[in-house]
Amino acid sequence: MVKRLANNGKAVTAEILEFRKPQEYTTGECRCLACSHRWVGVVPVGTNSLECPNYQRDRGIRADEVVRAEYPIWVCVCGNDMMHLTSHGSYCVACGAWANL
Repeated sequence: MVKRLANNGKAVTAEILEFRKPQEYTTGECRCLACSHRWVGVVPVGTNSLECPNYQRDRGIRADEVVRAEYPIWVCVCGNDMMHLTSHGSYCVACGAWANL
């Protein structure tokens, strides 16, 4: 709080507001790992899980990832190509099936 005198000589109290840096956003194609719905989303940078507008649950991901053409991509029997890597191998994030590489 800051107090200062107004033109009429009376004390006026004002609150100082902190200005914050605006949050950065990214836009791009998204897809749901549960129902395969695709949409264009605008999300804060660093967001990992998106709510699918069709499925209404946090099963959405950004679909415009980098794909290296010189390496084959494993696609699960459920049709998903996003995997989690662990010290025990890779598994599908949509259905949990382990990749047989």
